[in-house]
Amino acid sequence: REDPLTQQATKMAEVDPRDPFGHIAHEFKCIDANGDGFLSEDELFSGLQERCWGQDELSGLFEKLDTNKDGKISLEEFIEGISGGAMSKKLSAESKNSLGMPLAGFGCYQLSEEQAESAVCEALKAGFRHIDSAEAYQNETGVGKGIKASGVPREEIFITTKVMPGYAAWNMPEKGYDETIAACKKSLEQLQIDYCDLYLIHAPLASTRVDIWKACVELKRQGLAKHIGVSNYLPEHFAEIKEAGLEQPEANQIEMHPLCQQKELSKFMTQSGIVPIAYSSLATMSSWRAEADQGGDKTASLKEECQKVQKEVSDRIGKPEAAMLLRWGLQMGYAVLTKSVNPERIKANLDIFTFEIPESDMAALAVCDKQTPVAWTAAGFDGGVQNVSVAVTAKAAE
Repeated sequence: REDPLTQQATKMAEVDPRDPFGHIAHEFKCIDANGDGFLSEDELFSGLQERCWGQDELSGLFEKLDTNKDGKISLEEFIEGISGGAMSKKLSAESKNSLGMPLAGFGCYQLSEEQAESAVCEALKAGFRHIDSAEAYQNETGVGKGIKASGVPREEIFITTKVMPGYAAWNMPEKGYDETIAACKKSLEQLQIDYCDLYLIHAPLASTRVDIWKACVELKRQGLAKHIGVSNYLPEHFAEIKEAGLEQPEANQIEMHPLCQQKELSKFMTQSGIVPIAYSSLATMSSWRAEADQGGDKTASLKEECQKVQKEVSDRIGKPEAAMLLRWGLQMGYAVLTKSVNPERIKANLDIFTFEIPESDMAALAVCDKQTPVAWTAAGFDGGVQNVSVAVTAKAAE
């Protein structure tokens, strides 16, 4: 049974256009320490201080949100205040979600070891404090060298890495419990760190994924991962974990951009208290994965209509298309990931906290949604990794 606040948040998320995916309601739940459905001044300030709000930013905020003047903030007041702009200008490069993850992250996919070393170093020097890596990227030694070369203290960086579970079609043996523990330790060694801030199962491709998740829970218990989660998971995959009586994932990293807004999955994640992290935020751009053998040409025809709207919005707000798309993700309530090997572009991709996309343009982008994933299609999975994972689930059940 859902608790009353979850029921209320779910109901509001379904009917309230101010919070269509329920992200504001989820944030309310994270801050509501005693779970009574209201925020005291202490709860509001403590919750926002964990997200790097300063005293000057907090000054007067409780009074603004407490429109009933009864000394507490209801979910309705919170949604009204936040959607009305009470917090919209507070996002900065230091802003974090409920995991303590900076909202702007630097990804390492399709980088060589040498590129990863130089790009990660440049990203950290530019101000990024969130690095997204993975076993499958085969460049974690370079990522680790880049982190060391940057001179940024380890405790200031949020580092994510992922275990590749295995996939028979790629002739990759499926991992089990022991192999997952070993894979994490190898990643930590290559990254030259003692722990990761977030450890994810890269995709639900292996029939052994429940055993892999058991290993993730153990890695968290041992302190080798502060937080654990998954990537590319659907509700049925979360149900497997719940049925096994295991701790639920704290995060789900999924493809999200105007062409693939994941509305139903986002709603499910909000109801379940699972933090959303967006990858391939720039997938709808014509320049996305445009180099030879990166696969971007496979999805070009899918994006033409969306690209017209994106250009119109970018022109209206006077910002580059990439910055606009990353900002779109922030305003939707996600942490976003970007990547470049160009130092100037790396800096430009962090310049997403100095402007906002007007509600009218957010509405125009909302219409672009076709629930069409393109990232894994570019990698050879027609229809996205979710279709593959569903097929794997069906085969495992036979």
